[in-house]
Amino acid sequence: MTEMVKDLWQETPLIYSTHLSQITGASVYLKLENVHPSFSFKYRGISRFIQKVKAERGPSVHLVIASSGNAGLAAACVSRSLGFRCTVFLPDGAADNTLGLLNREKAEVVVGGRIYAEALKEAKELVKTESEAVMVPSYDDPVLWEGHSSMIHEVKRQLTGRQPDAIFCSVGGGGLLGGIFEGGWLGKRPNYHPRDDGVETALPDGVHIVHNQEFGLDLAHFSSVALQSKASSSLGASEPAVRVLNKALKWPGGVRTISVPDELSMDTLLKFTDSSSS
Repeated sequence: MTEMVKDLWQETPLIYSTHLSQITGASVYLKLENVHPSFSFKYRGISRFIQKVKAERGPSVHLVIASSGNAGLAAACVSRSLGFRCTVFLPDGAADNTLGLLNREKAEVVVGGRIYAEALKEAKELVKTESEAVMVPSYDDPVLWEGHSSMIHEVKRQLTGRQPDAIFCSVGGGGLLGGIFEGGWLGKRPNYHPRDDGVETALPDGVHIVHNQEFGLDLAHFSSVALQSKASSSLGASEPAVRVLNKALKWPGGVRTISVPDELSMDTLLKFTDSSSS
């Protein structure tokens, strides 16, 4: 940034989970990123990006973002607090509560396209037509990762010098994982060595390989058919952020990936909610 600006987010709690610790036989802590104004970690990186835009372009910009929900809500919350115009492009099938929250934040909402990638294409077309329009990235930008990394800096303080054996996170496009890498662990390994599990090399239906020339990497690219499940829409990037993937492949200690069906994720979330409310 060209000027010192106070971050918009507040430090979030890190709590010990008795329930998960008993199930796993380990000490499990939860970082409560749901207490942000937009209810997710995305508020960190997107607010950092928008503050940077404000410092560089002034208050008259029109912020445009494509999102499956969380990133758009974060942009809308920040835009309203800073007085910016904000337009959020959502794919078809957006949940009613998402639309309601965006309307509450006074965002302009455009719904169209079967998946996130198609909504993103429409958003980029709008940006081309307006001189004051700025495209806000949902996950693939170093400024976002820098903002998300504040979560790891907080955890370092909250654990008072203790190093975790592993950090677990969900990965769609890779924005949160990029923040974890950016936050690091003072030279130590924030991830554990992967086990020698069997690796499935066959591609599932609806997935093909796209080669990235800059990093020489082969990326899994999901077709629109593979991403039309409502359950996966919030993690529905067609392919991961290549710079995050490149870091993951080179990360000391390695990064272990686990893929689970949508149905299992939803069932687990319901059980987790029930156990947390009892």
